[in-house]
Amino acid sequence: MFISVIVPTLNRASLLNRTLSSLANQITDDVEFEVIVVDNGSRDNTRETCQRHQAGLTNLTYIYDDRPGLLVGRHVGAQTAQGEILTFIDDDVIIPPYWLQGIRAVFREHREVLLATGNNYPFFEAPPPKWLDQMWCKYGRNGKHLYQLSFLCLGSTCMQIDPGLVWGLNFHIRKTAFYEIGGFNPDILPSRFKYFIGDGELGITRRMRDRNMKAWFDPRLSLYHTATEERLTPEYFLRRSYTEGLMDAYTNIRKALKPGESPLRFLKDERTRKFKSRLKNFSLYLSDRQLFALKNSLVIAFMRGYNEYISHLAEDPLLMEYVAEDDYLDLERINSKYYERAARQGAES
Repeated sequence: MFISVIVPTLNRASLLNRTLSSLANQITDDVEFEVIVVDNGSRDNTRETCQRHQAGLTNLTYIYDDRPGLLVGRHVGAQTAQGEILTFIDDDVIIPPYWLQGIRAVFREHREVLLATGNNYPFFEAPPPKWLDQMWCKYGRNGKHLYQLSFLCLGSTCMQIDPGLVWGLNFHIRKTAFYEIGGFNPDILPSRFKYFIGDGELGITRRMRDRNMKAWFDPRLSLYHTATEERLTPEYFLRRSYTEGLMDAYTNIRKALKPGESPLRFLKDERTRKFKSRLKNFSLYLSDRQLFALKNSLVIAFMRGYNEYISHLAEDPLLMEYVAEDDYLDLERINSKYYERAARQGAES
């Protein structure tokens, strides 16, 4: 069983260096694997960092592709991959020594499993603020997650989980399922293309849920996710909530795309319900009165992104076409039809 570890990156050479070091220190026990770093247009020393690691990671491939967006890193990596298991990670994770052995074991032991993940433990680069403890959400009897920082702590018991808990920083999928399901949806893009954002790995996990495909949690697949000092601030959480609003609007538009129905009407009618739902969700874990202002600010930031997306969509037929795409696997077509055209329109306006 051959594993392809795919690492999209952009201008984070110091974090990437730590990730590649942890991959170089894997105790592989004859695990066959490759590492593919897809550089999405870095202007720092990312290329040199990868070149240094090629001495210890002889199976490391570096690819430079500056077409915009995280989608490029993920799909170029998948197109390049030789493995039957595609493993997507972020460039700021730290991986324990037996992680690759764990991936191989999970997919050998559970032939029916198509998608898998493990714990995403926090690695704090600075002391976390006290209010952060109030941001965790419970999952099941003993589990919890903090999705704004992509932390997932479900314990030491293997179990079937909702596919929506398999996040892009620790995402393992059989290649056959990846292409059958249509790959990722767009994710983070440069600010000039911000309305072309999508909902990332939900493009896979939602369709897998709809088809009753199995996702699996196994602690052998656990890793550590870096929380930089900048991310441990209310300002970061506000930016994240705004972005979540954009992404959630995209998700709901795709759900509403049915012949003869107006998704815009559906979404406008959803605003009040969405706002109340968001307030209720936050109130479940922000009980401290001192956090009341932060709670409200996060909800308002989310709704601002959500409503901005809907309003922009009503004025941009090109964006509506983009949202209605069946999949985004053909990067050349997606780039030329949408991003290059949007860039030209922006230059002309």
